[in-house]
Amino acid sequence: MRFSLQQIQSFLLTALFSFTLPLLLIGSLLGSLTVVHWLPGLTTIGYQASNFVVDFLATFGDGHALNGSFVIAAAFGFVGGLFYACTPYHYGTEA
Repeated sequence: MRFSLQQIQSFLLTALFSFTLPLLLIGSLLGSLTVVHWLPGLTTIGYQASNFVVDFLATFGDGHALNGSFVIAAAFGFVGGLFYACTPYHYGTEA
């Protein structure tokens, strides 16, 4: 089975998008919780929720939230690449 340059580029682009999407979602979640933390009356809710997210990420990152974000993003990128690679076999066409 031979792969064309276009197929390899498409595979890498899919893996890259699958990698960056969780990072963007995690960043936007933490950013919105920071905004909620600044609102009067919602300070404790925003603070507790952001601490929960950071603790959750630290679970996957060996104690560091940023490492946890990259571990989750790498897993999503790997799975996205696998989905892209296995799609032609599912539909019975050759890639």
